[in-house]
Amino acid sequence: MYFKFLIFISFIGFVHAQNHEEMFPDVKFELQRRDIIHALSFMPSAGNFIFQTQIKNSSEKIDWTETSPENRTAESTIIALKYSYGLSDRLTLFSQIDYKASHTVNYNFSSGVLETYKERGMSDATFGLKWRIFYQDTYPFYLDLEAGFAPQQGAAKRGGEASPGNNLQGGSSSYGKLIFSRQFSAYEYQFFISYKKYEDYLERDASFNEVNFEGYTKMQYGTVGQYEGFKNAFAQIGVQKNTYKDEHFSTNGSYLYAPQSTTELWFKLGSTIYQEQLTLMLGLNYETGKGFFQKSGSEYEGDITNLSYTFDIIIGNFH
Repeated sequence: MYFKFLIFISFIGFVHAQNHEEMFPDVKFELQRRDIIHALSFMPSAGNFIFQTQIKNSSEKIDWTETSPENRTAESTIIALKYSYGLSDRLTLFSQIDYKASHTVNYNFSSGVLETYKERGMSDATFGLKWRIFYQDTYPFYLDLEAGFAPQQGAAKRGGEASPGNNLQGGSSSYGKLIFSRQFSAYEYQFFISYKKYEDYLERDASFNEVNFEGYTKMQYGTVGQYEGFKNAFAQIGVQKNTYKDEHFSTNGSYLYAPQSTTELWFKLGSTIYQEQLTLMLGLNYETGKGFFQKSGSEYEGDITNLSYTFDIIIGNFH
């Protein structure tokens, strides 16, 4: 539903953009927006870099329909640090490290038992590149290919009231993403599709026994619309569909939940300041969908909701 709605809004925006300059002849917008740091199609030119920090606070809940009112809730604050360097005008190298400032998971059971697990520390590290396959500046549109890899590593240390000392060992992952961007006057639209593969990973249970979880795949597709007609500010709205496949649960009956299919809708407001080399953004993200939960070897279907807030700081260095 959300995806169809945004497609409709994008179409209306496209029609409006074609006549924008005729409707407002005294208003002039720069057509080539890719040199502006907050543009959806932005890539740093050769020898330049951007550094992005995102602070994300999220509150997630899954209710198991067969065992209501049992549920799993999670509260987390994650700080993501991303560095991108322009190897050429059409090729960008990037790396990203995620730090879990806090992550608390609660399992609420109908028996009255409440189990809590906590994580904190470095988690994911990703390395990749982005290649501008094709671009046309006269009527600006761009086709980009992005690929990344996260090597196998130890995840954030895990401990809690129920089983102190728990810890995780994450498996490696890799992904590919195709991105199409188009600009119409003060509007910019982007469509994307991505495929991500997660390899097997290990989790140590409360008794420090190694439990193997098999890998899975994640398919994403969506669209983003951005309006850049304000003096130094912009507004962004986006929607994406997430589909998970080939997920397998553990063999020892450990608690585990896994999304099956979710839809995300987000809205952001931002401003570029300080000679257009510093951008600040505030965002709101809502995710809903279906997932599975495993308890004592049995699987249950549940409803997932996730509300998160983001704050982004983007700093660029340009010659």
